[in-house]
Amino acid sequence: LEHAEIALGKLTEFHIKSTASLDKDQELILHMIKSNSGKTSALIFQLYQDNGGRQSYASFNRKLKTLEKGKFVTLRANNTGTPGRSTIVEHGYTKNLQDF
Repeated sequence: LEHAEIALGKLTEFHIKSTASLDKDQELILHMIKSNSGKTSALIFQLYQDNGGRQSYASFNRKLKTLEKGKFVTLRANNTGTPGRSTIVEHGYTKNLQDF
């Protein structure tokens, strides 16, 4: 069991696709996520705009979903709290042992 957990820990830096296949906006978003992993998508969107991003929130959200499909990031829905639904964005693709 310990060996499996160690192997899963190494998956955070493993990417199915090369980051060279990403467009400029996706690279900027991925850089924002790397330095702010575990934050909400709204906060990362604000940082994205502060660093020169010009996409709308809807386009930004589509790019996040594309990054998730490429297994660059993990998106987790967080339906608790007073502000309503939010999405937690984590760098890397994480799976639990229960997913296998």
